[in-house]
Amino acid sequence: YRFLRGVVPSVDCNQELIWCRQHRHYNYRDSRSYVDSDRNFTTLFLDHIISGRVSTDQIDVGDMIIPNFQFGEAISSDRDFTYSDQFSGVLGLGPKKVSTTGTTLLTRLLEV
Repeated sequence: YRFLRGVVPSVDCNQELIWCRQHRHYNYRDSRSYVDSDRNFTTLFLDHIISGRVSTDQIDVGDMIIPNFQFGEAISSDRDFTYSDQFSGVLGLGPKKVSTTGTTLLTRLLEV
């Protein structure tokens, strides 16, 4: 599996799964800058296989605006799990070579 360097729970995730119910969701319907990439992903997250769609949208990090940022919307997993951390997703800072989208948040921040 390739590691996607940005994964957030999607508004379309399976509500029967605890990890989907317990965190906030990204809702592409509420965004004016969302672009459907017409791509799916599968990745490892906390020793679980997560699947969903790759999306492109503008994200804000502090006062910086990053346009056209690609990330994964998590929709399903191989089995249910919980994580109690106070975050609802991961925007990784890992190396570009393991990114499914070909870029990382750190790379994009340096471009701004």
